Amino acid sequence: MTEQPRRKHSPHVKKSDPRVGTVSDRITQQYDGGRVAVMTASATDFRDTGAQRDETENLINEPLRIAGVGVSVLLVEDGDQIRGSLRSKVFGEAGAGDVVNVVDVATVAETLGGGGHARAAGFRMVGTLAEVTARAVAAVAKALE
Repeated sequence: MTEQPRRKHSPHVKKSDPRVGTVSDRITQQYDGGRVAVMTASATDFRDTGAQRDETENLINEPLRIAGVGVSVLLVEDGDQIRGSLRSKVFGEAGAGDVVNVVDVATVAETLGGGGHARAAGFRMVGTLAEVTARAVAAVAKALE
């Protein structure tokens, strides 16, 4: 997955709260032909908006509303660690010869030092948002192979 992220907004995210808008703007980082959506929230985002980290909890599900997205990744900077959340859904077209996919995000999370359930999992990792994003996207890409 060396392609550049492309931007696409979820029509379901309400941006009336600027704290939510700052992070939801990052739903637009999509990889692997749009099948993987990544959002990030940095310490600067929290400082600049006054938002609290727990206010990001439900944002993980928003990218799954975008057509074609099968895996959502939310990375939140928390001190010297990044807290990662992963969600997945069945995606693809169920027609003749078409492939329907679902990623076991618990397996992905385990490769990143975490765990969870097949459709909802998480991990914590030391590193920058850019480093952890690269590692998480690579782990999801491997699961999609």
